[in-house]
Amino acid sequence: MNNMLEHIEMWQILLLTAYSALAIYDGNNTTFGLVKPTMAGFFAGVIMGDIQTGLMVGGTLNLLVLGVGNFGGASIPDYMTGALLGTAFAVMSGKGAEFGATIAIPIGLLMVQLDVLARFTNTFIQNKAERLIANGEPCKAAKMNLLGIIPTSLSRMIPVFLALSLGSVFVNDIVSYIPE
Repeated sequence: MNNMLEHIEMWQILLLTAYSALAIYDGNNTTFGLVKPTMAGFFAGVIMGDIQTGLMVGGTLNLLVLGVGNFGGASIPDYMTGALLGTAFAVMSGKGAEFGATIAIPIGLLMVQLDVLARFTNTFIQNKAERLIANGEPCKAAKMNLLGIIPTSLSRMIPVFLALSLGSVFVNDIVSYIPE
């Protein structure tokens, strides 16, 4: 996995980063299915030029989330981000879908922590909205609700951008730092 950066272009990094924001928004709001690992893997496969690997990585991760839901604000592993990065690293390294799925699982598990951080940030925003309602300012409160999209989107965009920009060494260092 040395010099993986020479196999990805900036436009690919930007499209995959933008997809991560759109997909997490979709998962929390519109529910078209973009947040599903299979869709993320497919999209990453299209961008990286290997749809079959993307579908294999995404489909494998989709098996891990069947029947799992984040009801009541619970955080679950983010296999959408795992599928994006797993597919990209599988294609860049030439090691195939099995390698992509293997690296995607710990990425998805790591993303739970950033999901919790984004939800914590949204608590501050929602408390501000409640104060605005109490003060008779419902229009401003509605705008506060829209601000909640920002921390959730950034919690996916920043890791995707950094992982693709800095490469697999960065991802492996982060994953290996996590205590058992």
